[in-house]
Amino acid sequence: MLTSAAPLDSPTIRAVGNLVLSVNPDAFESFDRELAFHHAPVHYQDTDSSASSSDFLTRWDYDGDTRPNNNWENLATADFEAVAYYSVVETETHWYIVYSFYHPRDWLDGAGSSEHENDLEGFLSVVRKDGTPYGSLQGLITVFHNEFPSYRRGLETSGLDESVARLEWSLLENILNENNVDLDGELAFSEVDGVLRVKTTQQANGHGVKAWPSGNFGGERSCLDEDGIIYYPSLDKSGIPDSGCDHNVLYKLEPLWPLWEQQLKEIGQTRDSNSTFATWGVLQGNMNGGCGGLLFSLKICKKNSANTPWRWDASDDGGSFGGEIALDPAKITSHYFKDFGDFDNIYLRNRYLQDLERFGYSNSLLPRGFDSNLDLDSSYERLQKQDIAIRMDEPEWNQAS
Repeated sequence: MLTSAAPLDSPTIRAVGNLVLSVNPDAFESFDRELAFHHAPVHYQDTDSSASSSDFLTRWDYDGDTRPNNNWENLATADFEAVAYYSVVETETHWYIVYSFYHPRDWLDGAGSSEHENDLEGFLSVVRKDGTPYGSLQGLITVFHNEFPSYRRGLETSGLDESVARLEWSLLENILNENNVDLDGELAFSEVDGVLRVKTTQQANGHGVKAWPSGNFGGERSCLDEDGIIYYPSLDKSGIPDSGCDHNVLYKLEPLWPLWEQQLKEIGQTRDSNSTFATWGVLQGNMNGGCGGLLFSLKICKKNSANTPWRWDASDDGGSFGGEIALDPAKITSHYFKDFGDFDNIYLRNRYLQDLERFGYSNSLLPRGFDSNLDLDSSYERLQKQDIAIRMDEPEWNQAS
């Protein structure tokens, strides 16, 4: 049985019984890169003119080391080459793409509640396999601090009479509806070089992500009236903003897997100031370098407060748990949305779960800091058992000498 709507130029997945056979496992890296690029957003980053470089996108290891606890103070030496991270998980009916944007500081301009070193927020793209090479985007779940605003793709109605648009809307298949969580809106798109790209937006200072339009930067006024950067995706080029107001900067797409590998490498290790992670899914950050400001600034610096996608959590959605956006995206997607058309929650490939299972983790043995409410054993049951693993090689740190 071939997976439905597997594009001819994508890696071939063949399912035989409960075995998944990948004819060319190495091809997934290239295909995922192209898939992530096809659905990558035009990203509207608001900036605060008092320290706009603190709102520029960059790499989590922009300063040349894997110690996030010096990223606040090293900001003065950053080159701010723009990067966005991605990972791909696949079922028979959908691709799930996580996009992540890194900033060295979650910061405040003036008095306020708190700030912290490192910031990594983003969103989950729900992409339906529809017979075209890269499928069609159905919805987003974004990360706005400890909330997950959700959005669906509606009917493109430009040029249509409103009554006609409403009629076509009612007849159009596979427009998602809210399930257990209220929808926050519909997606807007911009055509770039013949590709219809979703538009996302990110706060200055705190860097919460929502679908465009939201916040103080819409990109539709001159730099005299609003500050912000419009980032456009690229497969191989990283741009650097000229200032806090630049409407044409490229960001390079890079896989999230090296950071995930660093997480796996540090499981069970004694953590010290050179570690990347403070605990499961939390980048190490301290209170040095000016975080929190002066003694009487009325700002509090929190250490170890930046979460990765396998720790992202919403406090108010009543049914998802920390890390599901990355680890079990089909589950959280079905919690937020319904009316997918065909929907399969069995994973043809999910490197997050595959790696955790291969390392021997289960509900009775979880990494320190892992959300115990997430039923890891149940998630494993929805992994196709693989005769030829998508990633068979043991990490160097886990091999017998």
